[in-house]
Amino acid sequence: MPELDARADARGERIDLDLTLVGTAESVPHARVLRRRSSTPKSATDGLVVLDLADLFTQAGDPWPEVRRQRYLVLNTLAEGGMVQAELAAYVGAGGAVEQVVITAYDRTSDGVRVVRIDQVSRVVTTGGATEIFQRIGAAPETSAGTFTVSSGQVVWSAGAVTLAVDYDRREDQEIVSTVLEEGGARVRFSTRADGEDIRVTDYRASFNPDTGEWTRTLRIADEERSSKAPRGALDPGPTRFPSSAARGLEPGTTYYYAAFAATSGAFAAKPFATAAATATASYGGGDLLYRLLPEAHRFFDEREAAQAGAGQLRRFLRIFGDGVDLARSTAEGLLSLHDVITVDAAHLPRLAAWIGWEPDRTLAEEVQRTDILAAPEIFGTVGTIPNLTSLVSRVTGYDCDVKEFVNNVFMTNAPEASRHVQVYQAVNTGAGFGAPGPQANLYPPSNEPAITQARPDAFDGEPSAAIGPGGSVWLFWHAHRAPAGRPGRRRVWAQRLKGLDPAPIDVLGDLPDDPGFVDEGPAALFDGSRMWLFWSSNRGKTTDLWVRTFTGDLATRSAPVRLTSHAAPDARPAAARDTSGRIWVFWESRRRGPTDIWAISTADGVTWDKPVRVTSGDARDQMPAAVIDPAGVLRLFWSADRGDRSVILQTKRTGAGFGAPEEVVSAAPGVRNEAPAAVVWNGSVWLLWCSNQGGRFRIWARVQAGGTVWGTSFLAIGRLSNDRDPAPVLDGAALSLFFSSREGGERFQSRTVDTASPAGKLALKTMHRHADRMHYTYDTRRAKESFYARDAVGIYLRAPGVPDVEQRQAVTRAGAFVAPFRPLQMRLVWILERADGSIEAVQSDG
Repeated sequence: MPELDARADARGERIDLDLTLVGTAESVPHARVLRRRSSTPKSATDGLVVLDLADLFTQAGDPWPEVRRQRYLVLNTLAEGGMVQAELAAYVGAGGAVEQVVITAYDRTSDGVRVVRIDQVSRVVTTGGATEIFQRIGAAPETSAGTFTVSSGQVVWSAGAVTLAVDYDRREDQEIVSTVLEEGGARVRFSTRADGEDIRVTDYRASFNPDTGEWTRTLRIADEERSSKAPRGALDPGPTRFPSSAARGLEPGTTYYYAAFAATSGAFAAKPFATAAATATASYGGGDLLYRLLPEAHRFFDEREAAQAGAGQLRRFLRIFGDGVDLARSTAEGLLSLHDVITVDAAHLPRLAAWIGWEPDRTLAEEVQRTDILAAPEIFGTVGTIPNLTSLVSRVTGYDCDVKEFVNNVFMTNAPEASRHVQVYQAVNTGAGFGAPGPQANLYPPSNEPAITQARPDAFDGEPSAAIGPGGSVWLFWHAHRAPAGRPGRRRVWAQRLKGLDPAPIDVLGDLPDDPGFVDEGPAALFDGSRMWLFWSSNRGKTTDLWVRTFTGDLATRSAPVRLTSHAAPDARPAAARDTSGRIWVFWESRRRGPTDIWAISTADGVTWDKPVRVTSGDARDQMPAAVIDPAGVLRLFWSADRGDRSVILQTKRTGAGFGAPEEVVSAAPGVRNEAPAAVVWNGSVWLLWCSNQGGRFRIWARVQAGGTVWGTSFLAIGRLSNDRDPAPVLDGAALSLFFSSREGGERFQSRTVDTASPAGKLALKTMHRHADRMHYTYDTRRAKESFYARDAVGIYLRAPGVPDVEQRQAVTRAGAFVAPFRPLQMRLVWILERADGSIEAVQSDG
């Protein structure tokens, strides 16, 4: 039975391993032992290699007299001991000549590690930084097998048409020397040295039992190779409660995890056959302290000669007891880390979890268990919320899910439902006023999104921005709470080229790193004649700043994103314009000064941006900027200025090297909010549009300045009683298209009687019981799994496309047991699956 045991050495900074291998094969088995911190190695490449029997013995089973290894590492990674980018290992035979060379190098093309083994090596020639390996196969002439070239920060392996080049931070040289202690190789000692000192000693012993026919091989490994990120010999203080060691050894107070893997036909098993862990202790010099406490006469006669200093017989005797004292002290000092979830021995994690009522999953990696315990208080604090359920279900199943509170579908005669449904609408003005607005047809095609299901579940489409692109195409951007398949639901920036150019909306930031906490919003579009520019605000840089990327030709051909601003105060709601000289201007609102101001930044070449400057300095809030180049070629900036009990629209013009004094363009009575201005030049006149709540609900208003001199009277651009906001005008040929966000469509989802035989009723039946269902029904008083429409019912829709129904049901069973302790007593969970045929099934009801 193979076994692996680990224990701290009493002398400190070292861990002793005992590995036992039992088998009937006479040849030396191929086994590998790896080391990691924080968690047990998960594979035969996940950690620092402590032992690899294939490196120590020849194919004939004889120990290599010497192995010389050059390792080239990348530091500042999570890899134990640094990430090996390249390695040159030379195996020296009994005659003192190199007989075998193994080259290991990272291959960027395949994103994997390439291993080249060169047998029958005839000679190795090193000139400067280049090492050339020659081989002679049988009676054939000697040939060059390749050249390993080392320069400052780079290693290149060249062999025929194959060239591999990798970068590195540090070089490590190691030497393994074997000493045969018993004839026939039954007992061998392997010493691994680096920088002139032993970092690992392995004692190998093999014995054969003729009664059982089994070979028993025992290996004792003294591991003291420090794997710090600093070069060996540099000061590495480690935890402050332990003494630092600049010379050697493992880090005191650190728990190291070991795993042993077996290989068959050169391929390692996916899981280890044995694991162990131990915490390295420190050396406090307890023996020397005991020695100093002796009477001076004893010390004088113990080390009378200078050559005996530090090595007297009495001193060496007391060091035996001093090591025990150091071990006891290290163990006591280690008690301080028992409450540290990150560093504590993984064996103590269940006890820490039990203190706060968390049940860890011992089948998961130790890092995941640690993260779960750290996150448990936050999870407990959000019990009963949708984010809590979503994270728990995804955590245990590995699948995404949607959560729906069916209380919102219960019909109530005394409480009309309020809809939060927001869509992008469009109205077109061909010269006789804006026509009847409606949901933008390209975004919500009737064939895929019938009128009754156009609401995005628990979401919205808002703050549109439009621009005319190549060939007169209309590019529409907006932010929405849509969740692409396999990605968390959050606010993102979407886009679509209208009039059939793009069949469906596209997540234009879908190629960027994703996180549920990211918020991408407030898009602003600008076409410079060759590229479409997209500006938006995002917190993906830890603070809310402006970002930019460009598109060429279509939405798929896009540049890498660039962080345009970086400030502790949030930068939001960008607006963009391009003046007559080709300079691109970007405006936004920010609280860098304290009150909200409008700031600006510009670029002449699209690459180098000027320093941000503050444009406004109002007493309260200057927000929601908009910019336009008027018929005279003057850059105009509009914004909404908060006056406390009202908000007005102001403008300024750029004249010379700066902006002029603000002018009030739209005034307001007390209680009236004029917000989100947008401007466009149409038929030689400046059109200013904004949303205002005068008259009750927010509606879109407009004002026109003909000839660039006199402003006309304000008028309702969209004269309907609805909540319309965020106007985004754009010239579409000879017409003026106006995009805006509206809640008008939400009225269709409020309670009403529906004839199920009518087209609207049939559409309602298709969405019944689904996550997108926005109808209202009478209360279902049953407690069965099919009883959805009740105030206490919460539906969990597992999203696992392509996963067989049987596996989804098994996942629900696991998730139900895992979520049960976090379910409030007044809540009933209904687990719902979508079958392969598109139908839905209520699997179980908990509570």
